[in-house]
Amino acid sequence: MLLGRAGVIGSAVWAPTDIEGCFLWFAANLETGYSDNDGVSIMTDQTGIGNSFLQATGAKQPVYKTNILSTYPIFRFDGSNHSIGIGTATTLHAAADFTFFFVTANQTAGAWDTLFDCYNGRVFLLAGNGSAKIAYYVTANGYQGGSVAGVTNPSITTFLLSSAGGNTAAIYVNGSAINSGLAYTQTALAGSGATVGIVLGAEYNFASSFFQGDIAEVIIYDTALGATDRGTVESYLSSKYGISLV
Repeated sequence: MLLGRAGVIGSAVWAPTDIEGCFLWFAANLETGYSDNDGVSIMTDQTGIGNSFLQATGAKQPVYKTNILSTYPIFRFDGSNHSIGIGTATTLHAAADFTFFFVTANQTAGAWDTLFDCYNGRVFLLAGNGSAKIAYYVTANGYQGGSVAGVTNPSITTFLLSSAGGNTAAIYVNGSAINSGLAYTQTALAGSGATVGIVLGAEYNFASSFFQGDIAEVIIYDTALGATDRGTVESYLSSKYGISLV
């Protein structure tokens, strides 16, 4: 069966936007105009909302690579210069619960690679992959996260930032919780300017704790998804990229 715009679940063409609350979606295979080894100056928001991320400086642009992950392209970050984001005084989303999904591959060992960061309120998502898969987030509640031994690249990392009913936030790797019962206070995703922004692949300053590896897809919802919806997104990503869920 041919893939549609995003993927196929059962017999139906499906996209992350079919679940309410998807406000940011990057997918390397849905980009147009890039060839292998091109610098990525714009990462297009596939929701249609217009929350695209930008990087005008060539040396700092992630690199578009074709046929890397189950025949799909990826965005490659070098761990020393590459980042992309919104470097203006912008609120990407008001304070809320969130669910983040990241598909990563070829990630080097290291606990403090930044997947996503924003300045105001500081939602700071980290991941590493060595002898163990490590995932943390940092908010007003401090460091929350954990690790699981033996998880290799590629992987699907899910951050479910829930403030409902006490400590209900959790982090999943390939569909399995590596830690749950975590604290989260609703926080806005916002930046304040050129060096205090909303960033993928580095800290909010675009200049430190760089991610080294490949990112194929990023999906963010403005709600803490329930188990059924979370599983639907993870199944879509698993089927698309050939990553087994556990």
